[in-house]
Amino acid sequence: MTWHGRRYIFAWRRAVMAVGWWLLPIGLVGMFFFGLMAQARDPIGQMIGLSAVAAVGALIGGVQASLILAPADDAAFEIILAAPRPLAMILIERLIVVFVMNAAIAAVGAVVFDLAYPSGETVIDQLARWFPPFTAMVGLGMTIAIVSRKSGMGALLAILLVGSMLFGGFAFLGLFDWAWTLHLFLPVDQFSAEQVFINRTLLTAIGAALIAYSFSLLRNHESLLAAHISA
Repeated sequence: MTWHGRRYIFAWRRAVMAVGWWLLPIGLVGMFFFGLMAQARDPIGQMIGLSAVAAVGALIGGVQASLILAPADDAAFEIILAAPRPLAMILIERLIVVFVMNAAIAAVGAVVFDLAYPSGETVIDQLARWFPPFTAMVGLGMTIAIVSRKSGMGALLAILLVGSMLFGGFAFLGLFDWAWTLHLFLPVDQFSAEQVFINRTLLTAIGAALIAYSFSLLRNHESLLAAHISA
């Protein structure tokens, strides 16, 4: 194998390690566990219902996204900036890893959840529920981690937002007439197909916009380096 080949293998291996791959099997167990709770008619399991795969996936995605790049937490950040490879390439590699691994886990989780709590929904239905909030949380977690320079801030916000939306989502819907447009886990049986489509499109667009904004933040190397040195 050539030196370039070994270099790219190392880069992808580093990307997998950097985003916390070990969170994925934990998420898979969580999806199955919520399915069992729903099957047992546990109040919490019934409240989460069919949003279990989307909720766990969005939470894992937000936490992993916060680990993609946090200048103050990376001991080798000065070396990364001095390397000939653009910093954006690291973000692209790690984003691809996050999306591919989580898509696979969400698909497996949909099957596992259906085994524990048969609902009649297909894997495609569950992935359609999962992708918009997952994209939104990835964009949010990554942006907050870069802006605050610490991965913990992005992870904390992801946990708080997913938790509050999952357990307080119905109260949120009752507060504002437009709340359904931003609800992370909109109950599809209570809204029209058009409203569900608008909600999922908007969440995906917000996530994509935040991801694009994260890339724009990489242009200011001085600010990123100052954050690393001050930490």
